[in-house]
Amino acid sequence: MISKKICLVLIIIGLFVVLFTVCSKLKDQPTKPILQIPGSDVHQTDWLDTLSTNFHGKYIKGQSWDLTSCYKCHGKNYAGGSSGKSCNIEACHSGTPEACTTCHGGYNNSTGAPPKDINNNYGTRASGVGAHNAHLTKSKWGNSLDCSDCHLTPKKLNDEGHIDSDLPAEVVWGEFAKTGNLTPNYSDTTCSNVYCHGGSLSDGTMTSPKWNQQDSLTCDACHGLPPSSGAHDKHVTESQPNCEICHVGYLKNTEVNQDTHIDGKIDVELSATFGGSYANGICSNVSCHGSGNTPSWFTLGGTGCAWCHGGIDNNTGAPPYDLHGNTSTSSRGVGAHTAHVASPQWIEPLDCSECHIKPAQVNWPGHVDSDRPVEITWGDRSKTDGLSPEWDGTKCNNIYCHGNSLTDGNNQNPLWTDDQDLTCDACHGVAPNTGGHTSHTVDYRIECMICHDGYAKNSVNKQVHVNGNRDVQMFELGGGNYENETCSDVICHGSKQTPNWNSTADFICTSCHGGFENETGAPPNDIHGNTSKTATGVGAHSAHVDNPKWSRVFDCSDCHIRPSQISDETHIDGDFQAEITWGEFSKTGDLTPEWNGTNCENVYCHGATLPDGSDVKPEWTSTEDMSCDACHGMPPKTGAHEECVEESNLDCNVCHEGYSKNSEVNEILHLNGKIDVVFPEAIGGTYGNKICSNVICHGVKDTSPWDQDVELSCISCHGGTDNSTGAPPIDLKGNSLKTDGNVGAHTAHVGNPRWSRALYCDECHIKPTNISDQWHIDIFPPAEITWGDLAKSDQQTPNYDGTTCTNIYCHGSSLSDGENNNPNWRGTESMTCESCHGQPPETGAHEEHTEDGKFDCNICHDGYLKNSGVNVQYHINGNKDVRFNEAVGGTYSDGKCLNTACHGSSNPPSWTEDADFSCISCHGGMDNDSGAPPYDMSGNFATTAKGVGAHSIHITGDSLSDGMDCVQCHIKPHEVGDQDHIDANLLPAEITWGNLAKMDEATPSWDGVNTCSNVYCHGEFELGNKDNNPLWTQVDETQATCESCHMLPPPSPHLDNAQCSLCHGNIVDENRKIIDKSKHVNGQTDF
Repeated sequence: MISKKICLVLIIIGLFVVLFTVCSKLKDQPTKPILQIPGSDVHQTDWLDTLSTNFHGKYIKGQSWDLTSCYKCHGKNYAGGSSGKSCNIEACHSGTPEACTTCHGGYNNSTGAPPKDINNNYGTRASGVGAHNAHLTKSKWGNSLDCSDCHLTPKKLNDEGHIDSDLPAEVVWGEFAKTGNLTPNYSDTTCSNVYCHGGSLSDGTMTSPKWNQQDSLTCDACHGLPPSSGAHDKHVTESQPNCEICHVGYLKNTEVNQDTHIDGKIDVELSATFGGSYANGICSNVSCHGSGNTPSWFTLGGTGCAWCHGGIDNNTGAPPYDLHGNTSTSSRGVGAHTAHVASPQWIEPLDCSECHIKPAQVNWPGHVDSDRPVEITWGDRSKTDGLSPEWDGTKCNNIYCHGNSLTDGNNQNPLWTDDQDLTCDACHGVAPNTGGHTSHTVDYRIECMICHDGYAKNSVNKQVHVNGNRDVQMFELGGGNYENETCSDVICHGSKQTPNWNSTADFICTSCHGGFENETGAPPNDIHGNTSKTATGVGAHSAHVDNPKWSRVFDCSDCHIRPSQISDETHIDGDFQAEITWGEFSKTGDLTPEWNGTNCENVYCHGATLPDGSDVKPEWTSTEDMSCDACHGMPPKTGAHEECVEESNLDCNVCHEGYSKNSEVNEILHLNGKIDVVFPEAIGGTYGNKICSNVICHGVKDTSPWDQDVELSCISCHGGTDNSTGAPPIDLKGNSLKTDGNVGAHTAHVGNPRWSRALYCDECHIKPTNISDQWHIDIFPPAEITWGDLAKSDQQTPNYDGTTCTNIYCHGSSLSDGENNNPNWRGTESMTCESCHGQPPETGAHEEHTEDGKFDCNICHDGYLKNSGVNVQYHINGNKDVRFNEAVGGTYSDGKCLNTACHGSSNPPSWTEDADFSCISCHGGMDNDSGAPPYDMSGNFATTAKGVGAHSIHITGDSLSDGMDCVQCHIKPHEVGDQDHIDANLLPAEITWGNLAKMDEATPSWDGVNTCSNVYCHGEFELGNKDNNPLWTQVDETQATCESCHMLPPPSPHLDNAQCSLCHGNIVDENRKIIDKSKHVNGQTDF
C-alpha cells in the first residue's frame, strides 16, 4: 500500500514539473498559448500596447514578418483556429493581419492607401502617406487609380519586392501612367512626365506635382485653359468658358465627367443642343458650324458669318439656309432674314444687331455658347420711341420697324416666316392718323411728297424711311422748314406762321391767324407777322378769346364774321381788315355797338348799360389791364350795393358766388347778358323780383327788398323778437331746435336766464355796434368766439370746440364738484345749482352751514333759495357776493362774518377756519358758562333789551331758586344745527315752555313783546298769585319776592301764619330766607 502511495506522489510531482516547464516556455514564446485554462490570455499584458516594446506588431517585425507561428492557434485565415480567438478585429486589421490596410491604413476606403505610413505617420508631408488617398479614391477630377499605376501591388505579404527590400516602395509605373509614350519619373518626392498630370499636354501649371504637398488642383494644373491644342483657343475663352458644348458633363474649372476624364484617350461628346458628331478631328453636322460644313479641329476653317449661316450670294450672313440646312422662309432659322438685311423694299438694309447679338468673333458671348434659337437683344432702332420690343418665337411685337409707335397699321406684328410683301398700311394708316396727316392728305388731298420729298403713295425714300427719325423734307414747291414738329415759312401756312404738326385743330383759323397757344385763332400775331397789341390785327384779340379774366371766352362772331370754312365768302376774298358785324350778345340791352377803327362804343360787354364805368369805350389796341370799375362803379350804384359793399364791408362773393372785389369773377356768369345773383352755399337763400329771401345774412324770416332803405337791428336777422335780444330762437338758416349749433342755448343766456342776469353777447363772441362792424357779416357763421371778461373771471381760459364750452367761469370751472362744468351748447337739459358747484359748495364753511346747520342759502346770500332761486343781480357776476338777509344783519369782510345774528357781534368767525361752537360762542354767558346772554345777538348788554332781559337771573338762579334750564322757556338745541335753532326766523327764539313752566296745569304764554303770563314759576298754581305777569325786561328784584308769586301767607285754606319755617323748615329759615333752593320752585310742595 505504501509503495503505491509513493508512486502516486512521484507521478504528481512529475506532472507538476512538466507543467511548470511548459508554462515557463510559453512566457518566452508567446505565440504558443496555454490550453489548460480555456479562455485565458497567453500573451503578455502589453501585447496590444502600440507603445510597448512587446507590441505584437513589433514582435512579428522582429521575426521578419513570419506569421506562420500565428497559424497554429488562430488558423491560416486568422479567424480563430484552435484558440477560438479571431485576429480579424475591425478596429485594427479586419481584413486579416496580412491585408494591405493592416499596415498601410486606408480603413476608411479599404484601398490600403495610407492614411498613415508604417512608421505611424499620418501627415501627408510624410512620403509614406503623401497623396495616396487622393489617387486611390474617386476624386473631383476622375475615377480612382490602381496602386499598380505607380508601383508594385503584391498579392501576398511575402511577394517579391514587398517586404523584402528597404523603404520607400519601388516606383515601377504602370501602362496608364505612360499613356502617350511617356516615360514617367519620380525623384525627390516629385512626379514628372506622367500622363495623369498632363505630361502629354502643354501649358499646364503643375505637371510635375510634389507627392507630399497637398495643393488643390484646377484644370490648368495639367493643361492650358483652354488647352492650346487644335482649335481650343478659338472655341473657349475667358468670356466663353463652356467646355460642355464638346465635352458633355464638363464645366470650366468646376466639373468633369469622371468616367471619361483621365481615361487614357481624348473623349469628344457633343451636347444635344449642337448635335452632330466628331471623328478623326472633324466635326460634322454641328449646328455651330452649319449643316453644310465639316470643319477640321486642327486646321483653320472659313471666316465670316456667311461661312456658317449662308447668305453667300449677298455676303450678309443672312441665312438663305439655316444651321440645319433649311432654305425655306417658313423655317424659323431662315424666315425674313434676307428681306431685312439683303435688299429690303422699304428701308436700307438693317444691321443684324437690330434684332439679336452680332458677334465680332465666333466665340463672342451669346453666339455659340448658348442654346438656339439666337438670343434676341434688340438694337436702338428697334426700341425707338420708347418701345420695348418682344419676340414670342413666331412674331415680332411692339417694334419700331413695323410701326408699333404709330397707329392703324394692319400688320404691325408680322409673322417672321410669312413671305408676303408689306405695303405702307402694314405699319401705319394711309395716311397716318398722327399729327396733321389726315387733315392734309384727306381733307385737303395733299400728296406725301409735299412734306416728304422722294415719297409717293406706296413708295418711299429708303435713305430716310424707318431710320429712327421723323424726316420731313419739304418738296421744293412747298419750301420752308420743319423742326421740333413745327412748320415755318411754308407757303401753305403763310410765311409768318409756325403751326404745330400735332395740333388737333382743323386746318382753319389757327393755320394763318396764330392763336396756337389757345387754338382760338385769336392772333398773337396778325397775318403780316405783327405781334404787338398796338397792331390792329392783333389788339385785344387774346384778351377776349383766350381765357379772359373777366368773362367766359368770347366767340369771334360777337364782333365779326366767323367763317365755318376757309373758303367761306367774305373770309379771304376781300380786304385784310375783318368786317365788324356785332353779334346779339354785344347788343344786349337794345344797344347799338359801334367801331370807329380804334374804339368800341356802346357795347354791352364794356358796361354801356351800367353807370359810373371809368372806361366804357376802351381802345382796342390799349395795353392796360381792365378792372371792375372800368365797366361799372365799384361798388355799382344800383340797389343796396353801396350799403352791402361799403357800409357792411361785404365782399362781392356774398351775393355773387365766385366773385371777389377787384380780383375775381365767376367767368360763367359774368358778362352773360343778365344779372345773376347766386348765393354761395354758406349764405343760402334765393333772389327774385329784387327780394332776398332766406339768406343767412338777413335771417330766414326777413325778406329784404334790394332797392329799398331798411333800418336793421339784431332782431331783424337773428330773431329774438319775443325778448328783443336778438338771441336766436331761430338761427339765420331757420333752424329753431336747440340742438342746432347756431341756436343752442342763446335764449337761455340772454333772454331771461334763471340763474343770472341776462348775459351780454360779447361774453362769448363779438357783439357789433353796427351791422357793418368788422367780423360781423364779413365772415360766414358761426360767430367768432372771443370770450368776455366775465367768462374769464377767476383767471379761467374758456374754450369752445364747436359743441362744448370748457374752462369757463359762468359754468363753475373755478369751483369744485359741479356736475356739468362743461355744458353742451346744444344740450336740452335744464341747469341746477349742482351743475356748476357742489350743493352745498365745498369751499369754506358751506357744508357746516347748509348741511350741519341746515341753513338755506338766503341766510348769507339774500334772495337765494336752495335749488330754486338766486338773486340774478349778483349771481354769476364775477364776484363772490355775501349779502346777509335782514334778519341776520351784519357784514362780511376779509373772510369773516361781523355782527351777524347767527354768531353775535363779539365773536366774528372766520369762514375758512374750522371752529367748535357752544352756546356761549354766540349768546354770551362766558362769566357763568351758561350761555345766558349778557348780550344779545345784536350786541346789546342792557337787560331792557329783549334779547338780554332776565336770561342770566333765570339761568344762574337767585335767592329764591336754583337756575332754570333753557328748555323751560324755549327750545334748547343739543347741536348748533338742530332743527328750530338757527334754521328759521333767527330771532327771537321760539317759546315752547317746559314741564316746570306748565306744572299744575298752568298754560304759560308770551306776548311776544315783554310779558310772561300764566307761568307756574311765577304763581300759576294753587294758592299762587295767578295775576302775576312779570315783565321780561324788568330786572330789579321787584318781581322776585315771596308776595310776587303767592300771598304771605298764601290765602286759605293755607294757615294764616306767615312764619314759613314752621312747616317748611327744610326749605326756609325763620327769617323767611330760602335755605334749600332745590326745593323751591321745583314743581312740588316740600316740607
